[in-house]
Amino acid sequence: RTPTTTMAEAAPEGEEVEAPPRGVFVYPNGEDKYDGEWAERVYGEGEVPPEPPAPEEGEEPVELKTYCRHGVGRSTCAGGVYDGEWVQDAMEGAGVFEYVSGAKYEGNWKANKYDGAGTYVWPDGSKYQGEFVENVMHGKGTFVDKDGREWIGDFYNNTGPGLKLIL
Repeated sequence: RTPTTTMAEAAPEGEEVEAPPRGVFVYPNGEDKYDGEWAERVYGEGEVPPEPPAPEEGEEPVELKTYCRHGVGRSTCAGGVYDGEWVQDAMEGAGVFEYVSGAKYEGNWKANKYDGAGTYVWPDGSKYQGEFVENVMHGKGTFVDKDGREWIGDFYNNTGPGLKLIL
C-alpha cells in the first residue's frame, strides 16, 4: 500500500521533508505487533498528554514525546491482520483487514471503521461491494450470496429492503 499523498507532494515547494520514522513495535503480550511508519502523537482539544516521569534529584526534567502509528503499516493481532494507512493511531484511508475467521474487508477506513467504498467477503464466499458508513452497509451496493446469486440496490443499516436479483 502507498499513501494517497507522498511526502514530496506534501512538502512546500523548495523545502525538504524528512521521511517519517519506520520500525517494528512488539506489544507486551509478545504476539501482537506493528510494522510501519509512525509520528509524534498530536493531542486534540480536551486531551491531556501523559506526564513525564519526575526527574531524579540533580537531573534536568525530560520532555516526554509520545509516538503513534501514522503513515503506512501492518498491524498483526489476535483478531487478524491490517495492512494500510494510519492517521494518529487510527485505521484511516485505504486498507485491508483479514480476519482469522477468513472474512476480509478491503476499502476505505475512517476512525477504525469501514467508511466509504469497500468490499467485505464472508468466510462462506458471500460478498458485499458498495458503500459503508461507520461499519454498516449503507448506500448503493451489490451482494453476491454463497450460491453466486447477485443482488443489487440500496442498503440501509446492514439490510437490503427491495434489493433486485440480477438474472
